[in-house]
Amino acid sequence: MNADWMKIKVIRKFKERNGFEYMATEVLIPYAKYGSGLGPESIYYSTTIGDVVMINGAFTCVYEVEIKRSKDDLKKEFTTKRRKHDSYLSSDGYGPHYYLFAFPEGSGLEKEEIIPDRYGILLINEKEFTWQNCIYKKRAKLLPCQKLDVGRQFKRIAKRAISDAIYLREKGLKEETI
Repeated sequence: MNADWMKIKVIRKFKERNGFEYMATEVLIPYAKYGSGLGPESIYYSTTIGDVVMINGAFTCVYEVEIKRSKDDLKKEFTTKRRKHDSYLSSDGYGPHYYLFAFPEGSGLEKEEIIPDRYGILLINEKEFTWQNCIYKKRAKLLPCQKLDVGRQFKRIAKRAISDAIYLREKGLKEETI
């Protein structure tokens, strides 16, 4: 099972089991704010791309899920995106309300010591394609950083979902004409 199928399992679990209504893959996530804060034009953000980004049905929390398939991939996450994780774990930082890793079940990645205590862990059974086989190994704790604006993040999710829908429609139309 590749990372795209794992993303679908995560989305289905949160939609079916947890009642999440707003979600997309590969969504822009701001993780650091810069500027004077005297107006919207004076604030700048560092950003990253979240594998799966979701907003709960009550429209109060943003969740980010990162898919990792190997130990090397997990280690690379903490070396190439160190500033992002430092921001998420700092009260001066900026980020989602909750952050989770999703690993293939049986990979042993959930035992890695580099995973911060506040991050949640999902294990995905790769043999069966049902959301019931995506289970919590550890629930995420509320991150100490300043939280993303849920309304702005909803717009990012909507833009990504619309972009995907247009792409799939265009792809379907091209295949129909061939």
